[in-house]
Amino acid sequence: MDSDPLHIEIKLLLGKSENKSHENGDDLETLTSAFIEGNYEDCITSELLSGLWKNELFAKSDTLEEHVCNCVDSFVRNGEDKTSRELIVLIYGASALQLFVQANWTGPTLSTTLDDNLKSFITEVIEKTDFIPQNNFKKAFYDQAVKFLSVDGALYPKINLPEYLWLARVLLCSNLNSIVTSQTFFWWALRCTQMHQMMLDEKSPTLRSEAIFCIDKGMLNESVVANDKYRRLQIEFNLECSSVFLCYFDSKKSEEHLNRALQIAGLDVCLTGALGKRTYFQETAKAQLKLNIKRTFPEENIYAYSMELPKDILINDGTRREKISFSNEDDNIQKTNPVHRLLNEELMAYLNVAMSHPKIWSVQTKALFLRSQLEAKHNKSAERSMMQIQELVNAFHKPDPSLGDRLHLFYSVSLSPIWKLENKLADLLLKLGAVSSALEIYLRLEVWDKMISCYQLLERKSQAEEILRNQLLANETPNLWCTLGDVIDDLECYERAWILSNGRSARAQRCFGQNYFSKKEYEQCIPYLKKSLELNHLQLGVSSNLGYAAMQIEDWETAASAYRRCLNLEPDLIKQYLLQNFQAWNNIANVYLKLNQKPRAWKSLQEALRCDFDNWRIWENYMVVSVDCRAFDEGIAAYHRLLELKEKHVDIEILALLANAVVEDLSGNDESLSSKLKPKLLQLFGRLTSQVTSNSRVWDLYANVVSANCEMDETILEKVIQFRQRAQRIASQQKSWERSEGSCEEVIDVTLRLADDHLSYWAIASEEKKRQTMISAKLMLRGISSKLKNCQATNLTLDAAPYLIPLIEKVDF
Repeated sequence: MDSDPLHIEIKLLLGKSENKSHENGDDLETLTSAFIEGNYEDCITSELLSGLWKNELFAKSDTLEEHVCNCVDSFVRNGEDKTSRELIVLIYGASALQLFVQANWTGPTLSTTLDDNLKSFITEVIEKTDFIPQNNFKKAFYDQAVKFLSVDGALYPKINLPEYLWLARVLLCSNLNSIVTSQTFFWWALRCTQMHQMMLDEKSPTLRSEAIFCIDKGMLNESVVANDKYRRLQIEFNLECSSVFLCYFDSKKSEEHLNRALQIAGLDVCLTGALGKRTYFQETAKAQLKLNIKRTFPEENIYAYSMELPKDILINDGTRREKISFSNEDDNIQKTNPVHRLLNEELMAYLNVAMSHPKIWSVQTKALFLRSQLEAKHNKSAERSMMQIQELVNAFHKPDPSLGDRLHLFYSVSLSPIWKLENKLADLLLKLGAVSSALEIYLRLEVWDKMISCYQLLERKSQAEEILRNQLLANETPNLWCTLGDVIDDLECYERAWILSNGRSARAQRCFGQNYFSKKEYEQCIPYLKKSLELNHLQLGVSSNLGYAAMQIEDWETAASAYRRCLNLEPDLIKQYLLQNFQAWNNIANVYLKLNQKPRAWKSLQEALRCDFDNWRIWENYMVVSVDCRAFDEGIAAYHRLLELKEKHVDIEILALLANAVVEDLSGNDESLSSKLKPKLLQLFGRLTSQVTSNSRVWDLYANVVSANCEMDETILEKVIQFRQRAQRIASQQKSWERSEGSCEEVIDVTLRLADDHLSYWAIASEEKKRQTMISAKLMLRGISSKLKNCQATNLTLDAAPYLIPLIEKVDF
């Protein structure tokens, strides 16, 4: 046998051995080889493992879990070879985990019973302790496992053999800190934690902390994860870490690990386009999306390929091709079957690469399942999707391939458990109109919320209530009471769920809050939503609703805190959550504006634009906040977009602020001077004045920008005078402007500025042009002065005339 313990642990992870002969090997070698070959039932019944439970050199324990931990600690500490004993504990825990995976994810059906496999544990622990009643220890052991595994949420009620997961958790996770020499214990603990999370109905903050602890420990492990000698294991570890972070809404770290896996694998992946035909009747090739993969390293056959794979159900509708027929075929570039949304097209490109040459059972199963989820959204492919899911469910029960083949890359691709596949099958049956068939599956799986929907479609809502009450008579759970409360709209049910959970049910508090929220009783719902988030902060929908409710009662601090919780938890996911609801991002921006947190409001509006790029109201808000935050370049760009969406859009206040920023050379939010933006602003005014020709203020501001921050010459001043004259002419042509205080003030202001422009031009112009400009200025000023003197106007207009007299005298030569 290999004397290096690390090499043994590596073989356990790789699932292969160079030498499978172990007839003359020692007990540990036999145990290791059995594990590598996938004979986990042989591992867990090995006499070598029974020694775990024959140690009594420790104090009396308070719980069964503590007793098992003490057994392990005593077994490892009191042996001569601690390294070998740690390996025995690792193999025992990993075998229990693999059997649990077989029972709930991969199949085939276990050939032996729980009693047979855990005989030594039952004999040495359960029968010799009083932690579990002896008269009905099977049910008691099951209940003990379910209770222990119900962390931050309810365990799925139809879980198969939770005792194996319980044993794996206690052996691998509860003893993690006491393991000294093992280099891969943390990895198996991470896998166990992730399988545990997938059995819960809600995300668990407790399990998240455990998983991140294991990942952090793994990233520091130079023997395996950071050792280039084990490139395959490096890839698999990063893929598993990526799945964990994605599960807990941290897409940034998930992407980091995924990119690291690609880098280690030497893969360069990019989406590109090519001409191809999607249907049999298509005559002209159209642009289609495809995936291009380049390898840095040569392809290695490092996995045992399975010959028995889930069947790929063909489309077979006589119209669509199974795969796009590209004009230039390339074996290294996989084709895709695009659908309407770009995201789905990209996903299909990746999936078709995975399915192009199916070799690994878990990868093929995952790819077919994801394709079915995408195709289920479309009526033309929904039937194929349903048939494909049915095939995957059937594959679970088939005897071939072996469990060892099914487990290759299982933890890397994050397969869904069998009951989720069946749940999806029921969803598709329901979509296709087979309500009774879907209802049958929901009842068997105890998916109560969807069962209620089916009975509502069948107009038998009272029967749903009856079934729930019968379930409560058999076994009360907080989730059942919450579901019943949803059906009959009774707050008393949520109260009973809260009491039954001993004040630990986040769902009960959420149901209270959602009930009030749906009735628009926002002030009443807030305390319950807050309490639910205190118990479990990994609830995106609850945080979003809390923010909205707080906005309605103008509790801006609570609203801001709730929305920050959403964004801090998972920026990309909350963006997807709000993708179809741009108003929610407007709400977030409004909250920040109320709190005078303009930079945050600005960022929120940017996200709103990503959700709805063609909504002029969002662009208008974004323009205003951009200018307010001194992001003048963004303000100009937003104004351009507004002119595309809404022609002749005039916002004098914003234009004045932008013009003033350039004229005064104000510093922007990035500390750059605004004078650099003059060309962009001139372009904006040029575009606006081509659409809006009769607005005096627009032309006046245009003239200000033209004259800003430059050396005045005849050409520039002529342009300034031209624009100012248009502004003055438009203003003075308003009907009875002299009788309106506002209009009169506008005319006087632009007239005085135009007079100043004429004087500036007179100072540098030729003699002929001097005379022309003075005549023009004199006529303009006398016309305005005469209009004012002849008007029975307000005090403002009467007082304005004397200001014109010195100017008239100054240009009158």
